[in-house]
Amino acid sequence: MRLHRNQIPRLIDNITEILTEGNQFLEVAVRTEDELAEPQRPGYPPLPPTKIDGLRKDISAVLYNYLKTDQRLHQAARDRVDREGEDHSEVYSHKRTLAKREGFGLGEEAPVYIIDQLIETLMHSNNVVDLYAQDVELRTILLPVLTEAMQMRRNLQQEMSARLRKIEKAGQSWEDLFFSVNQRLRERYQID
Repeated sequence: MRLHRNQIPRLIDNITEILTEGNQFLEVAVRTEDELAEPQRPGYPPLPPTKIDGLRKDISAVLYNYLKTDQRLHQAARDRVDREGEDHSEVYSHKRTLAKREGFGLGEEAPVYIIDQLIETLMHSNNVVDLYAQDVELRTILLPVLTEAMQMRRNLQQEMSARLRKIEKAGQSWEDLFFSVNQRLRERYQID
């Protein structure tokens, strides 16, 4: 399971919608009179009365920080493999070791790790007045959303394999068909 950069905007929308739906799980802070009185920037829409955009930034920060840490660990693992002259198939093993040392969630552990980071951020955010749900309830609600997003690329690859398995890999026609099927499935799964 992996989180990809192009999935984050939609994931932010989904998480924000789930958490703020009818103030069931959390209450978003209201802007102060001073914040509402600030002059509007030309070309930008007026600020909403609540700090929902701040909440979206908090969620965004958690997701992008996850990606940044994942990339840092991957690069550190690659550097170690290169430095020790090992086979590049050992990169993931070293990455997992580094992640375990830092308490970072990889693979199947990633969605739970991200949710824990989100909960911690929401508890300390100035954009949230109150969090009404228990940690367990938030994990139960958000886990399917994150898991689905992180499995999309795997689902795309499995479906590509299933559709192209029967096609003979000879000639230009196979390549054209592969490209066509790949594009349709990428659009379906909304992956760049």
